[in-house]
Amino acid sequence: SERAKDVLSVPIEALLALREGGFGVEAVAGGTSRIVPVELGTYGGGRVEITGSGLREGMKVGVPAS
Repeated sequence: SERAKDVLSVPIEALLALREGGFGVEAVAGGTSRIVPVELGTYGGGRVEITGSGLREGMKVGVPAS
């Protein structure tokens, strides 16, 4: 088992499959949203580590309603 510290993570449900391959997340700010491509890292407990250009701590991401 792996454990990561001081990383950005999102709920697994926030991941979007991108048409060009890979994954992204929907970054939401000020009533607008944009798709940000991400690289995945460790995962567990329903969350996944993400890295990518334009990501920052505290960003809101879109998650499908259940």
